[in-house]
Amino acid sequence: SCLSTQASTKMRNKPGVILWLRMLRDRNDSAHVYDGEKARLLVDTIIHDYLPEFDRLEQGLVCRYGKLLGGDDKAMADGQKA
Repeated sequence: SCLSTQASTKMRNKPGVILWLRMLRDRNDSAHVYDGEKARLLVDTIIHDYLPEFDRLEQGLVCRYGKLLGGDDKAMADGQKA
């Protein structure tokens, strides 16, 4: 279903959504980065901003869908194999 303009605006104003939009922009902008300093800044951003967000996403998915993923919710949330 399509989001209304109001719902879309509310969603865009959430910090998590803004971070995901930054990730997409950086991915698109970095396809042809030949400047070492820009590349270094992108790597720093990935390490400090984007990787923790992917960790949060994984934890949320495991907490919500752990049993469907075939593992023990607690063990998977702790990063252990079930």
